[in-house]
Amino acid sequence: MKKVLLFALLTFIYNSTNAQELISSSSGYAEKDGNKISWSIGEVVIGTVESGDTKLTQGFLQPLIIDIFPTGIEEMYRLEMTAYPNPVYDKVIFKGEDPTGEYDIRLVDKTGKVLDQKGIDYRDLSLDMKKYNYGTYFIEVVQKGTNKRRIFRIIKSSKNN
Repeated sequence: MKKVLLFALLTFIYNSTNAQELISSSSGYAEKDGNKISWSIGEVVIGTVESGDTKLTQGFLQPLIIDIFPTGIEEMYRLEMTAYPNPVYDKVIFKGEDPTGEYDIRLVDKTGKVLDQKGIDYRDLSLDMKKYNYGTYFIEVVQKGTNKRRIFRIIKSSKNN
């Protein structure tokens, strides 16, 4: 009897860790007047919000995957920039083109969780990585005004090389 209960418990725990996977038949992303929306077809509805004539149903969609991993960036929207050092121990520095103006920087871990998001001036094109664990991260840099962007895959090392 104990073996059956142990088997049932382990099966439940294993299935719980894979509970939020989504296989959808279609998805998309739109932005207008500062409003952003991501959508997918085929997910389970877990919540509904209503206000007047507007009704919003919410599921398990992870919109960052669409936003941070584009299938292709047209040449006119590609930011010519490099990030160094890589691997990094304490600070990532961004250089390229003729940097002017403001930039938005977003740091994302491998699970898609946004760890840091901020606007910075071109005179301080860097990101402090000291407080993050060792591993692989994605950094998206977007030039305000032109919306040119670049996504870097950065490895956080355990010591300064």
